[in-house]
Amino acid sequence: MKKFSIVLLALCLAALAAPLSATVLIVAPSPTVSGPGPFTWTYDVSLGLNSVLNPPGTPCPATAPAGSSCDGLLTIYDFGQYIPGSEFHPVGWQFLGANFLGVTPIGVVPGANVATVDNPYVTNLSWGYIGNSSLVAQGADLFLGQFGAMSNSSIPVETEFVGRSFRNVSGQPQQRSVNLDVTIAPSSVPEPTTSLLMGAGLLGLAFLRKRFGQK
Repeated sequence: MKKFSIVLLALCLAALAAPLSATVLIVAPSPTVSGPGPFTWTYDVSLGLNSVLNPPGTPCPATAPAGSSCDGLLTIYDFGQYIPGSEFHPVGWQFLGANFLGVTPIGVVPGANVATVDNPYVTNLSWGYIGNSSLVAQGADLFLGQFGAMSNSSIPVETEFVGRSFRNVSGQPQQRSVNLDVTIAPSSVPEPTTSLLMGAGLLGLAFLRKRFGQK
């Protein structure tokens, strides 16, 4: 009993010592991967407690960095072997495009939580909130819907995502809030079967070249 009390006290102290997280958009750590190939990667995304998604054009608060945008945003970095046109999102969101860099909020540096920074040779997927009204997460996280895309890879690798919304300050959605956290995305490295096929093809070309070169 005494040992249990000590453990419980330690857990309580650890919780008190932990910094309060300004959670905004939350991506499931392990997205659902389905299909025999190409593969569909599905992320369940929620708006964090006491956070607000405002319609486009909402002015940034004075505390926001100069030149920043304050519309809702979700970006998944380094989504390997992305299949163009396969992305999907809930109603009220718009696909902002597949870019090799960004879309990244000002003041956020990808690579803070993983070994590699945003790879300029691997596609990033970005969505923006375009709803006509604010979404508020009161009392609990608010499920926004499913985001994702298809990839030729089913191999998971650690990467990052960034979300942007607002925090309620004294009941008013005035404070800009951005989060950067770890998630999982498809690998940019070809599947083993693809590599084997490519290898076999190259060997075949080498054989034909040698054979015809001897004549």
